[in-house]
Amino acid sequence: NHRRIHNTMTRSLRMDEAKLKENVEALEREYASGNNEACQKKIEGCKVLLVGASVVPPFERNQLPSEQALKLARSAFEIAVMVSLRLQDEGLFERNFSLLQPFYTELRNVIGTSDREHLILGLNLLRLLVQNRISDFHVELEKLSPEAHGSGVVQKVVDIEQALLEGAYKQILEARENVLDETFGYFMDLLIETIRDEIASSCEAAYDTLSFAGAQKLLMLQSEADMRTILQKRNWNATGNTFVFQHKDEGDAAIPSMETIQRMLGYARELERIV
Repeated sequence: NHRRIHNTMTRSLRMDEAKLKENVEALEREYASGNNEACQKKIEGCKVLLVGASVVPPFERNQLPSEQALKLARSAFEIAVMVSLRLQDEGLFERNFSLLQPFYTELRNVIGTSDREHLILGLNLLRLLVQNRISDFHVELEKLSPEAHGSGVVQKVVDIEQALLEGAYKQILEARENVLDETFGYFMDLLIETIRDEIASSCEAAYDTLSFAGAQKLLMLQSEADMRTILQKRNWNATGNTFVFQHKDEGDAAIPSMETIQRMLGYARELERIV
């Protein structure tokens, strides 16, 4: 009886694995075709199969699925992460990465490294920078294997973090123009939007008046249309081609926080570079 049960379970696992392989291969094809809607449906189907076949962490000790099943699961979650970027859904990226991460950490010694691993690890680090989660950025950086830490993708993100610390915003804009992979575009655009907001806030604090051309140069914008978008967002008042910033009376002004002082110092350094 025990042998019969064991044989039945083995056949069932093989059938589940074959079905999973078929679905993940179909998902790969949809991803390559760029059909995000079809990808989402395939991803949900794969997740159902993975849960049913118990190929989703955490795993019981000495009860790991087969190496092939683990690699198929990793592939499915990797595509789920990449599709979330195509959909420009930051929350979905974070949720899918949390499902994928164990395959890059505790299962690394079992299934090795995938072709997409370093790229996705770099993207996750960039997400943490966008969210201003600097402590988490360094925690995740410490978790990386020496191979991942030394990869070109991860080093590029480390350079971006250093540029942020130094206030070298022009360097970050150049990094956006020379991304290692198109998937970096979404998070880089969010990061640059945050930087421009910081520069705009610094302009409001540092100047009583500022010309349209000067503001466009400081914000590192290429077109008047982009500049006008910022103006509408910030509700800047213009007199002719000059912006006038209203400041509180000195008696009412609050003592600036250390964060503000550090930001202004970084902004001053950048002014020296680009003005």
